[in-house]
Amino acid sequence: MLADTLSKTLSLAPPRYTVCWFICTFQVWRLYERLMNTAIIAVLVAIGSILLTFLAAYVLARLKVPGGSFIASFPIIPLFLPGLAYGIPAARLLYRLHLNDTRLGITLIQMLTICSPSSPTCC
Repeated sequence: MLADTLSKTLSLAPPRYTVCWFICTFQVWRLYERLMNTAIIAVLVAIGSILLTFLAAYVLARLKVPGGSFIASFPIIPLFLPGLAYGIPAARLLYRLHLNDTRLGITLIQMLTICSPSSPTCC
């Protein structure tokens, strides 16, 4: 009798699968809002990173820019620095500009981490 009671109360799977827990999660935790924010920021970061890297590559490849060789070697610098070395000053700058907790601020920080060559998504 005790074994039956323990097996019913300590099971990992619910007795019946229902959708009510998913509905409750979406309502209580406002999951739809959070997913939309994530999708918007992901799209903004992708578009911004592509535009920024495309324009920089075009300018460095086609035009004679004074200091172009230094600018071309500049993306190597984050390989020698940990992410915190340029992440903390960037976060402090966003706080000074009052861009923390805004979509623009989150997008800029994400673009900083994506566009740096030390990240695996850069290559």
